[in-house]
Amino acid sequence: ESALTDLRECLWACVNRVHVAVQADIEADSATATQMKRVQQAIQGLETGAVKDEVLQAISTIEHISRTRRDQQTASFTQLAERINVLVTELEVVRRESETDVLTGLGNRKRFEVAIERALHLHAISRTPLSLLIMDLDGLKQINDSLGHPAGDMVLARFATNLSKVFLNDTDELCRIGGDEFIALLPGTTLELAERLANRLVENVAAMAPLAGSDGPRIGVCVGYSEVRTGEGLASWMARTDAALYEAKARGRGRAMAA
Repeated sequence: ESALTDLRECLWACVNRVHVAVQADIEADSATATQMKRVQQAIQGLETGAVKDEVLQAISTIEHISRTRRDQQTASFTQLAERINVLVTELEVVRRESETDVLTGLGNRKRFEVAIERALHLHAISRTPLSLLIMDLDGLKQINDSLGHPAGDMVLARFATNLSKVFLNDTDELCRIGGDEFIALLPGTTLELAERLANRLVENVAAMAPLAGSDGPRIGVCVGYSEVRTGEGLASWMARTDAALYEAKARGRGRAMAA
Protein backbone atom coordinates (compact mmCIF):
# COMPACT_ATOMS: atom_id res chain seq x y z
CA GLU A 1 0.00 0.00 0.00
CA SER A 2 2.82 2.38 0.90
CA ALA A 3 4.70 1.65 -2.32
CA LEU A 4 1.59 2.10 -4.45
CA THR A 5 0.82 5.39 -2.70
CA ASP A 6 4.36 6.53 -3.39
CA LEU A 7 3.90 5.52 -7.02
CA ARG A 8 0.85 7.74 -7.32
CA GLU A 9 2.77 10.63 -5.74
CA CYS A 10 5.64 9.98 -8.13
CA LEU A 11 3.32 10.13 -11.11
CA TRP A 12 1.90 13.42 -9.88
CA ALA A 13 5.46 14.67 -9.46
CA CYS A 14 6.03 13.80 -13.13
CA VAL A 15 2.96 15.81 -14.08
CA ASN A 16 4.14 18.73 -11.96
CA ARG A 17 7.62 18.64 -13.52
CA VAL A 18 6.13 18.71 -16.99
CA HIS A 19 3.90 21.61 -15.98
CA VAL A 20 6.90 23.52 -14.63
CA ALA A 21 8.84 22.82 -17.82
CA VAL A 22 5.96 24.09 -19.95
CA GLN A 23 5.69 27.24 -17.86
CA ALA A 24 9.43 27.75 -18.19
CA ASP A 25 9.08 27.44 -21.96
CA ILE A 26 6.35 30.07 -21.95
CA GLU A 27 8.42 32.44 -19.81
CA ALA A 28 11.49 31.82 -21.95
CA ASP A 29 9.53 32.51 -25.12
CA SER A 30 8.23 35.72 -23.59
CA ALA A 31 11.72 36.86 -22.57
CA THR A 32 13.09 35.98 -26.00
CA ALA A 33 10.31 37.89 -27.70
CA THR A 34 11.08 40.95 -25.57
CA GLN A 35 14.76 40.86 -26.54
CA MET A 36 13.98 40.39 -30.21
CA LYS A 37 11.59 43.32 -30.09
CA ARG A 38 14.36 45.49 -28.69
CA VAL A 39 16.65 44.40 -31.53
CA GLN A 40 13.97 45.19 -34.08
CA GLN A 41 13.46 48.64 -32.56
CA ALA A 42 17.19 49.29 -32.68
CA ILE A 43 17.36 48.26 -36.33
CA GLN A 44 14.45 50.48 -37.18
CA GLY A 45 16.26 53.43 -35.60
CA LEU A 46 19.34 52.74 -37.77
CA GLU A 47 21.59 53.04 -34.74
CA THR A 48 24.42 50.74 -35.85
CA GLY A 49 26.24 50.73 -32.52
CA ALA A 50 23.03 50.31 -30.64
CA VAL A 51 22.03 47.41 -32.90
CA LYS A 52 25.30 45.65 -32.13
CA ASP A 53 24.86 46.15 -28.41
CA GLU A 54 21.26 45.01 -28.45
CA VAL A 55 22.07 41.90 -30.49
CA LEU A 56 24.87 40.92 -28.13
CA GLN A 57 22.67 41.51 -25.10
CA ALA A 58 19.83 39.51 -26.66
CA ILE A 59 22.13 36.60 -27.43
CA SER A 60 23.56 36.69 -23.90
CA THR A 61 20.08 36.76 -22.37
CA ILE A 62 18.84 33.90 -24.53
CA GLU A 63 21.90 31.80 -23.70
CA HIS A 64 21.42 32.47 -20.00
CA ILE A 65 17.75 31.51 -20.19
CA SER A 66 18.53 28.30 -22.05
CA ARG A 67 21.38 27.34 -19.72
CA THR A 68 19.31 28.03 -16.62
CA ARG A 69 16.37 26.02 -17.93
CA ARG A 70 18.63 23.14 -18.94
CA ASP A 71 20.32 23.01 -15.54
CA GLN A 72 17.03 23.20 -13.67
CA GLN A 73 15.41 20.50 -15.77
CA THR A 74 18.45 18.22 -15.56
CA ALA A 75 18.53 18.48 -11.77
CA SER A 76 14.78 18.00 -11.52
CA PHE A 77 14.60 14.97 -13.78
CA THR A 78 17.71 13.41 -12.23
CA GLN A 79 16.08 13.61 -8.82
CA LEU A 80 12.87 12.17 -10.24
CA ALA A 81 14.73 9.31 -11.97
CA GLU A 82 16.47 8.40 -8.71
CA ARG A 83 13.15 8.32 -6.90
CA ILE A 84 11.61 6.15 -9.61
CA ASN A 85 14.53 3.69 -9.43
CA VAL A 86 14.03 3.32 -5.68
CA LEU A 87 10.31 2.91 -6.19
CA VAL A 88 10.79 0.22 -8.85
CA THR A 89 12.93 -1.77 -6.42
CA GLU A 90 10.35 -1.40 -3.65
CA LEU A 91 7.50 -2.43 -5.94
CA GLU A 92 9.43 -5.51 -7.08
CA VAL A 93 9.87 -6.52 -3.45
CA VAL A 94 6.16 -5.97 -2.84
CA ARG A 95 5.29 -8.00 -5.94
CA ARG A 96 7.46 -10.92 -4.83
CA GLU A 97 6.06 -10.83 -1.31
CA SER A 98 2.50 -10.80 -2.65
CA GLU A 99 3.25 -13.94 -4.70
CA THR A 100 5.17 -15.84 -2.00
CA ASP A 101 3.88 -18.21 0.66
CA VAL A 102 5.37 -16.91 3.90
CA LEU A 103 5.70 -20.28 5.62
CA THR A 104 7.40 -22.28 2.85
CA GLY A 105 8.96 -19.62 0.65
CA LEU A 106 7.27 -21.18 -2.38
CA GLY A 107 4.91 -19.38 -4.69
CA ASN A 108 1.32 -18.92 -3.55
CA ARG A 109 -1.95 -19.41 -5.43
CA LYS A 110 -1.68 -15.99 -7.06
CA ARG A 111 1.73 -16.84 -8.49
CA PHE A 112 0.50 -20.21 -9.70
CA GLU A 113 -2.49 -18.72 -11.51
CA VAL A 114 -0.27 -16.26 -13.36
CA ALA A 115 2.39 -18.88 -14.13
CA ILE A 116 0.04 -21.54 -15.49
CA GLU A 117 -1.76 -19.09 -17.76
CA ARG A 118 1.53 -17.93 -19.24
CA ALA A 119 2.79 -21.50 -19.54
CA LEU A 120 -0.31 -22.54 -21.48
CA HIS A 121 0.12 -19.61 -23.86
CA LEU A 122 3.74 -20.55 -24.49
CA HIS A 123 2.77 -24.20 -24.96
CA ALA A 124 0.19 -23.21 -27.56
CA ILE A 125 2.92 -21.45 -29.52
CA SER A 126 5.89 -23.77 -29.05
CA ARG A 127 4.13 -27.15 -28.56
CA THR A 128 6.82 -28.08 -26.05
CA PRO A 129 5.84 -30.52 -23.26
CA LEU A 130 4.16 -29.08 -20.18
CA SER A 131 3.34 -31.15 -17.10
CA LEU A 132 1.48 -30.51 -13.87
CA LEU A 133 1.62 -32.20 -10.47
CA ILE A 134 -0.99 -31.63 -7.77
CA MET A 135 0.15 -32.88 -4.35
CA ASP A 136 -1.63 -33.41 -1.06
CA LEU A 137 0.07 -34.29 2.22
CA ASP A 138 -1.20 -37.24 4.24
CA GLY A 139 -1.01 -37.20 8.02
CA LEU A 140 -0.64 -33.45 8.55
CA LYS A 141 -3.86 -33.21 10.56
CA GLN A 142 -2.64 -35.95 12.89
CA ILE A 143 0.59 -34.04 13.49
CA ASN A 144 -1.29 -30.79 14.14
CA ASP A 145 -3.62 -32.57 16.58
CA SER A 146 -0.93 -34.49 18.46
CA LEU A 147 2.08 -32.15 18.35
CA GLY A 148 0.52 -28.77 17.64
CA HIS A 149 0.43 -26.45 14.67
CA PRO A 150 4.08 -25.32 15.03
CA ALA A 151 5.08 -28.92 14.37
CA GLY A 152 2.75 -28.99 11.39
CA ASP A 153 4.33 -25.81 10.08
CA MET A 154 7.75 -27.43 10.42
CA VAL A 155 6.56 -30.39 8.35
CA LEU A 156 5.27 -28.07 5.63
CA ALA A 157 8.61 -26.27 5.51
CA ARG A 158 10.50 -29.58 5.33
CA PHE A 159 8.22 -30.77 2.54
CA ALA A 160 8.89 -27.55 0.61
CA THR A 161 12.61 -28.26 0.93
CA ASN A 162 12.02 -31.73 -0.50
CA LEU A 163 10.18 -30.21 -3.45
CA SER A 164 13.14 -27.96 -4.21
CA LYS A 165 15.46 -30.98 -4.15
CA VAL A 166 13.32 -32.97 -6.61
CA PHE A 167 12.32 -30.26 -9.07
CA LEU A 168 15.57 -28.61 -10.06
CA ASN A 169 14.86 -26.75 -13.32
CA ASP A 170 14.89 -22.97 -13.10
CA THR A 171 11.61 -22.85 -15.05
CA ASP A 172 9.77 -25.13 -12.59
CA GLU A 173 7.09 -23.30 -10.61
CA LEU A 174 6.57 -24.72 -7.11
CA CYS A 175 3.60 -23.33 -5.21
CA ARG A 176 1.59 -23.92 -2.08
CA ILE A 177 -2.04 -23.23 -2.94
CA GLY A 178 -3.75 -24.41 0.23
CA GLY A 179 -3.15 -25.73 3.72
CA ASP A 180 -1.48 -29.00 2.69
CA GLU A 181 -1.95 -28.76 -1.08
CA PHE A 182 0.98 -28.04 -3.38
CA ILE A 183 1.46 -27.75 -7.12
CA ALA A 184 4.45 -28.15 -9.42
CA LEU A 185 4.20 -26.69 -12.92
CA LEU A 186 6.94 -28.13 -15.12
CA PRO A 187 7.58 -26.53 -18.54
CA GLY A 188 9.54 -28.75 -20.91
CA THR A 189 8.66 -31.89 -18.94
CA THR A 190 7.03 -34.93 -20.54
CA LEU A 191 4.58 -37.24 -18.81
CA GLU A 192 7.28 -39.90 -18.47
CA LEU A 193 9.65 -37.51 -16.71
CA ALA A 194 6.82 -36.19 -14.54
CA GLU A 195 6.14 -39.77 -13.45
CA ARG A 196 9.75 -40.31 -12.39
CA LEU A 197 9.80 -37.03 -10.48
CA ALA A 198 6.48 -37.77 -8.77
CA ASN A 199 7.66 -41.21 -7.63
CA ARG A 200 10.96 -39.75 -6.41
CA LEU A 201 9.06 -37.20 -4.35
CA VAL A 202 6.82 -39.89 -2.84
CA GLU A 203 9.92 -41.88 -1.84
CA ASN A 204 11.69 -38.84 -0.37
CA VAL A 205 8.70 -37.85 1.73
CA ALA A 206 8.23 -41.42 2.97
CA ALA A 207 11.86 -41.35 4.12
CA MET A 208 11.44 -38.15 6.12
CA ALA A 209 12.23 -38.70 9.78
CA PRO A 210 9.24 -38.32 12.14
CA LEU A 211 9.26 -35.24 14.36
CA ALA A 212 8.86 -37.05 17.69
CA GLY A 213 11.23 -39.99 17.41
CA SER A 214 10.72 -43.28 15.68
CA ASP A 215 7.21 -43.67 17.11
CA GLY A 216 6.08 -40.18 16.10
CA PRO A 217 3.49 -39.51 13.42
CA ARG A 218 4.73 -39.64 9.84
CA ILE A 219 3.49 -38.03 6.68
CA GLY A 220 3.14 -39.16 3.11
CA VAL A 221 2.21 -37.43 -0.11
CA CYS A 222 -0.26 -38.33 -2.82
CA VAL A 223 0.33 -36.95 -6.30
CA GLY A 224 -1.79 -36.58 -9.38
CA TYR A 225 0.22 -35.74 -12.48
CA SER A 226 -0.46 -35.15 -16.16
CA GLU A 227 0.83 -33.60 -19.35
CA VAL A 228 -1.36 -31.02 -21.03
CA ARG A 229 -3.01 -32.15 -24.24
CA THR A 230 -2.96 -30.11 -27.42
CA GLY A 231 -5.81 -27.61 -27.33
CA GLU A 232 -6.79 -28.50 -23.77
CA GLY A 233 -8.10 -25.67 -21.63
CA LEU A 234 -6.96 -24.83 -18.12
CA ALA A 235 -10.14 -25.97 -16.37
CA SER A 236 -10.14 -29.35 -18.13
CA TRP A 237 -6.45 -29.93 -17.44
CA MET A 238 -6.76 -29.04 -13.77
CA ALA A 239 -9.85 -31.21 -13.31
CA ARG A 240 -8.17 -34.17 -14.98
CA THR A 241 -5.07 -33.85 -12.80
CA ASP A 242 -7.13 -33.32 -9.66
CA ALA A 243 -9.10 -36.49 -10.41
CA ALA A 244 -5.82 -38.41 -10.58
CA LEU A 245 -4.88 -37.03 -7.16
CA TYR A 246 -8.13 -38.19 -5.62
CA GLU A 247 -7.68 -41.62 -7.16
CA ALA A 248 -4.21 -41.79 -5.59
CA LYS A 249 -5.63 -40.80 -2.21
CA ALA A 250 -8.38 -43.38 -2.51
CA ARG A 251 -5.75 -46.10 -2.99
CA GLY A 252 -3.82 -45.18 0.13
CA ARG A 253 -1.02 -42.98 1.45
CA GLY A 254 2.09 -42.28 -0.59
CA ARG A 255 1.05 -42.80 -4.20
CA ALA A 256 1.35 -41.07 -7.55
CA MET A 257 -1.24 -41.49 -10.29
CA ALA A 258 -1.22 -40.29 -13.87
CA ALA A 259 -4.20 -38.58 -15.44
